[in-house]
Amino acid sequence: MLYADVLREFEQGKIIENLWEKSLVLSKDSSRSSNDIYFELRIKSLERELENDRKKLKEQENKNIVNVNESEENVYIEALKKLEETSGKIKKVKAEKNMTSTKIIFSASIFLLLVLAISIISLY
Repeated sequence: MLYADVLREFEQGKIIENLWEKSLVLSKDSSRSSNDIYFELRIKSLERELENDRKKLKEQENKNIVNVNESEENVYIEALKKLEETSGKIKKVKAEKNMTSTKIIFSASIFLLLVLAISIISLY
């Protein structure tokens, strides 16, 4: 696959200048042609690029996982805050209910005392 890509680049005249110059120098001390050496160098450079891209992609995936974990944590924190808020409201309603019960009992006691006082006064 990479070889076909390099061949297509080469045929279209898209040559990496520094790799071509290196292949010319290396071919002088070798029985191999500068084209062969260029293809080898270009394939190796593409392999390095692919490996770097894979590493960057892996790093980005790891960052995304961290971001997802942080997002989930924020959701849990918000849920806990709402739970605490609701719990506080429930406690407040219960306290108000108890206060209302106490007021009713107190009012009933006052009423009974008044009725008793009126009954005693009417006896005299």
